Formats: sequence, structure tokens, C-alpha cells
Amino acid sequence: MKVDYAKGFSSKRIAVRPYARADFQTWREAHLSRLSKQNKFDSVKPSVKEVTLAKFKEMLKKNNKRAMRDECYYYGVFDKKTGENVGAVSLYILIRKGLHWANLGYEIHNQYWRQGYATEAARLTLKIGFRYLSLHRIEAAMELDHKGSIGVARAIGMRREGIRRKFFPNPTGWEDLVVFGVVKEDFES
Repeated sequence: MKVDYAKGFSSKRIAVRPYARADFQTWREAHLSRLSKQNKFDSVKPSVKEVTLAKFKEMLKKNNKRAMRDECYYYGVFDKKTGENVGAVSLYILIRKGLHWANLGYEIHNQYWRQGYATEAARLTLKIGFRYLSLHRIEAAMELDHKGSIGVARAIGMRREGIRRKFFPNPTGWEDLVVFGVVKEDFES
């Protein structure tokens, strides 16, 4: 299936769209302005050496290749008023043939937490998936005690479907994930 990766959506407050070369500075500033790691689910604040133009260009190239192969669609989340990059969302295509199924990922830079960005961005990403990428099913899977991510999944209308046992590898073994899902018909109604 050939799709135009450049398709994004926006609300009154944010835009969800692919990163472009012109986004380098706001992307870099967002990463360097992160607070120290807030909890076990948070990403570590990167060093200056990790947020270079070369790394950004490498990310753009990787994102474009994966989108062209219909494997993953990775989008920046931008505050429309300030232009700031507040985070990122993704749709990782799990199965395209027959099932049209993807996994939704969302991460907001921790300096923007608790402002509703994750919920708003995730909702827009569902629109991209169902209305533009012709997906039938989108799910989100997270650690059992990740209350913030679970709250976002519930807020955007995903239903808790159960536990995926010993599904995700980590340094100490395999961990269980709780799975939330939504199908196109539920989202559209």
C-alpha cells in the first residue's frame, strides 16, 4: 500500500505531522530542555552529543524509509501557538495484509506532562491511522503499572482487552503488558 507519509492532522492546539529538516532546532531544544528522569517510564535526558543535526537527519531518513515500506509512521507533536516540539507519536504497522493492524506509541517530553498533549496527540494519531492509513485495528500495549499511559489509552476510547503475558523483553527477562485496542467502527462512532 503506497501512502503519503507527509499527511498529518491538527487540532486547535497541536499539529501531529512528520518531522521536517526545518524542525531540527525545536526538536533539539525540546530534548535539551527535558527535566531529569521523572519515573521508570520516562526517557533519560539526552546529552548535547545525542541531539546533533547529523542524528536528526539520520532519524528523518529512517522515518521516511520505514514509512515508504509501510512499516512505521513516526510523527512529531507540535504546539501550534509556540511551534515547540512537545513530543512524538507513532503507528507501527504490525500486520498489513488482511488485518490492517498497528500499535500506537506516544511520548511527550516530560517538561510538557500533565497538560493533555498525549491524549490530544494520540487521538489525532488514531485519525491518521483510521482515516488515512486505512487501518482496521489500533492497539496500545504498556507495562501493567504505567498509569499515565493507561490513562491516555482510556481517554481516547481504547478498551482494555487483557494481558499479553511475557511479551516484552527487558534486562531481567520478559514482562507482561496490558493491551488496549480500538477498531475503526468504534472510533468513527
